[in-house]
Amino acid sequence: MPDADVGGEEAQLVVYDTTSGPLPLAVRGRHVIVGSIDSTRRRPVVEIFEIANDTTITLVADGARPTWQTRIPAQAQDLRLTAGDLSPDAITVKDGVLSVFSPIAPGIKQLGFAYALPLGAFPLVLPVGEDVTLLEVLVEDPLATVTGPGMEAADSVMAEGRAFRRFIGQDVPASGVVRISVPGPGPDRSGAYNTAIVVALGAVMLLALGRSVRRRRLSPLPVPGITGVPDPDDIAARIAALDVRFQNRRNPSEAERLEYERTRGGLKAMLTDALGQQEPRP
Repeated sequence: MPDADVGGEEAQLVVYDTTSGPLPLAVRGRHVIVGSIDSTRRRPVVEIFEIANDTTITLVADGARPTWQTRIPAQAQDLRLTAGDLSPDAITVKDGVLSVFSPIAPGIKQLGFAYALPLGAFPLVLPVGEDVTLLEVLVEDPLATVTGPGMEAADSVMAEGRAFRRFIGQDVPASGVVRISVPGPGPDRSGAYNTAIVVALGAVMLLALGRSVRRRRLSPLPVPGITGVPDPDDIAARIAALDVRFQNRRNPSEAERLEYERTRGGLKAMLTDALGQQEPRP
């Protein structure tokens, strides 16, 4: 039995009231990344959400009623979670609906997942479903087009020497519909490599999204091989590379999984510190 009195350094504990709802949540950002056709004749897709709880109460699931939901394309295959702040064990997919049963505390939670779409799923039509402050679509095809309420072309994004066309919409209404069109099949890519690049780009984006919500200056953590003020992009790239290496392992052992999670957690903490040192843009 542990001792009744436990000593240690002082710490700050934040406690929130809970409710099973209804409690309004907002989608600050939705990011969709569509890769080129792989050797299985499918396109890998990564979706990333920033879910905001702007209250001072934690939302918890009530039996079969989830805390948050979103629809996924009917033809989505091989869906899997990538990175984020919500427990994978508390997320289900049924009848084209992804449901979250994790508690959602005040603040912003990030959720990322990946799936593959057959060629027949394009042009891809994505109902927005709920108001989105920033909707971003990246497509690895130079002739791709994206249409929807307020969607406009922006500067392309490069990942591992491959270009993704970028489209952005702001304050997109829940009633909106986004249509992603690609002109043709295009060249084949190595299935594993192509999917890994798209998932890695999603991981970098997921971690870098914290730039928009962090305002405090934090002291940087010491990082082996990094001196001075850490570069957030460098740390994010290290995390993405770590994710790709782990995802490419077949049947990793429990020890390998724990080491991966420990390393990733440390890098993510360092990224948080590095982002916190940057002055917010006006």
